[in-house]
Amino acid sequence: MKRVFLFFAFITAANIAALELQGYASWYGPGFAGKLTASGEVFDPQKLTAAHRDLPFGTKIRVTNLSNNRTVVVTINDRGPFVKNRIIDLSKKAAEELDMIKTGTALVKLEIISIPKGQERPVILQAGAFKDKKNAEQLCSLLKKHKISAIIEETHTNYKVIVYTKSSLEKATREKLAKLGIKNVFKRNKK
Repeated sequence: MKRVFLFFAFITAANIAALELQGYASWYGPGFAGKLTASGEVFDPQKLTAAHRDLPFGTKIRVTNLSNNRTVVVTINDRGPFVKNRIIDLSKKAAEELDMIKTGTALVKLEIISIPKGQERPVILQAGAFKDKKNAEQLCSLLKKHKISAIIEETHTNYKVIVYTKSSLEKATREKLAKLGIKNVFKRNKK
């Protein structure tokens, strides 16, 4: 039997170890070339960029395709994905580097490499973990009803409900979660 040991640490401004998430990526490009991204940049599908719902613009992320271990580093310059159960939208060039053009989506691991100066480091809270996807979806729906942004991180063995917040809003977010009966919440980072 394989044993797995997990290490959890609190994220502080001094602790810049990469935050890590796992879930599905998709790619976009056709029809968006030359249009403005949410950051104000002109979208170029041949650049290594990506869209993420919450991370600050300019954040550098290492994306690893878990089916073939290919990696690429992208810069967040847009918002999205707007499709359920996706954690990042990649430019066509990034998708090519990961060899996921034909499939359209891939199970990936995201590692935050750097955050632009002057930006608060995001805090990633895990609000729950379930073997049954329906339970994760129910918790995610409950959180969204209470204006808490949440996504489902899908791994090979379970479904985790993830909440993004800023360090300055962490206490208030935890209080909101506690009022909903969610008290076993922890910060996640990779050492």
